[in-house]
Amino acid sequence: MVDVGQGDGMFIRSPDGHIMVVDTGFKGRGRALVSELRSRGIRKIDLLVLSHPHADHIGGAIHFVKGFEVGEIWMSGAPSSTRVHRRLLEAIKEAEIPTKIVRSGDQRSLGSEVELHVLAPEEPLLRGTRSDANANSVVLWVQHGSVDFLLTGDAEKETEQRVLEVLRARPPPDFEVLKVAHHGSRYSSSKPFLTRVKPKLALISCGRRNRYRHPAPETIQRLEEIGATIFRTDLHGTFSVHSNGQNFWTRD
Repeated sequence: MVDVGQGDGMFIRSPDGHIMVVDTGFKGRGRALVSELRSRGIRKIDLLVLSHPHADHIGGAIHFVKGFEVGEIWMSGAPSSTRVHRRLLEAIKEAEIPTKIVRSGDQRSLGSEVELHVLAPEEPLLRGTRSDANANSVVLWVQHGSVDFLLTGDAEKETEQRVLEVLRARPPPDFEVLKVAHHGSRYSSSKPFLTRVKPKLALISCGRRNRYRHPAPETIQRLEEIGATIFRTDLHGTFSVHSNGQNFWTRD
């Protein structure tokens, strides 16, 4: 998870070297994610996931579309008429990158050892929420052996309710690592959701002294009550989580 300020930007590298980037921060701060990848010699991205069309998640995507070889893009398909979204779609079309609007139930492999399962959004898309774009974020279950990651975009409480229904239908193990939704805001990370997911490690991407005052104290309290260890980019900067398929550990 790269410190991109008040936004989300992270990547996963599978044991056999396949790369997935999940969100890219604002355009300016997205360069930090680009620099992190290039410093590791990464020039090709197998999958770019853009959880929803807000600028703090897709603004930096233009750097990847124009500066990397991108195999495929996954998007939520939530409607947006913003300039940054329009320009990104134009750049994707010009680069001829295969793009998929994903829904709950979609899945694919990231190399030979990592499996990706889409848990949200699902049809019909959520409407009339506090933020429909947030509520219809792409939610991913990333499975590496017995270590499970849950990446939630800017999911809202309504999203979490739907995800819980999916998990009840085909329950996976508890999730070891949770990318906390919406920068730790009070609009998600509900008690029923956290009680079911029970992450041992909670990752929060947010900017230092951000004007939204993320993460919310009540969200931090709920995470602490379930015993999660919390890592935050505003406090810890860029950090990484490593997995061997049986155990996981952190490094900053």
